[in-house]
Amino acid sequence: CEAISYYQKSLELCLKLQDGLGQASALKCIGDIYQTLKQDRDALTSYRRAVRLYQKSNNIPGLSKRAYFGEADALQGIGDILQAIEQTPDSITHYAKAIQLYRKIQESSADRLRAMAAEAKALKSMGDGLQCLQRYSSALRLYEQSIELYYQNGELR
Repeated sequence: CEAISYYQKSLELCLKLQDGLGQASALKCIGDIYQTLKQDRDALTSYRRAVRLYQKSNNIPGLSKRAYFGEADALQGIGDILQAIEQTPDSITHYAKAIQLYRKIQESSADRLRAMAAEAKALKSMGDGLQCLQRYSSALRLYEQSIELYYQNGELR
């Protein structure tokens, strides 16, 4: 895939520049592409590498917000793949971690609405996982929380 080769080049350049956040971003994008191509194993590998690099950038002043968003998005990607391959309990764990990060971003960021929308999506995905496990009342609570966030950020009226 041509897009992957461009991101691989970006990854190599960021490695030379010792840009951990850039490396993480490239790996997350590569994971997104692999996920779209249904190459789950490669997507999981890329997402997991991205999460580790984002976590290293979380404590760097000025970069933490981007790192938290990236890490949360990569965790959501892992959750989506695990859900698709019927590893629902593990997917729920990853969605929960993503939700924690989206909430952390909302507490201290001008990107509050973006983080709320991302959290709403993760809550919905986690609810889907709980529904698969026949935990309907827990799923319903998450769906209600998701809808409430969509109302709060103006996506639903």
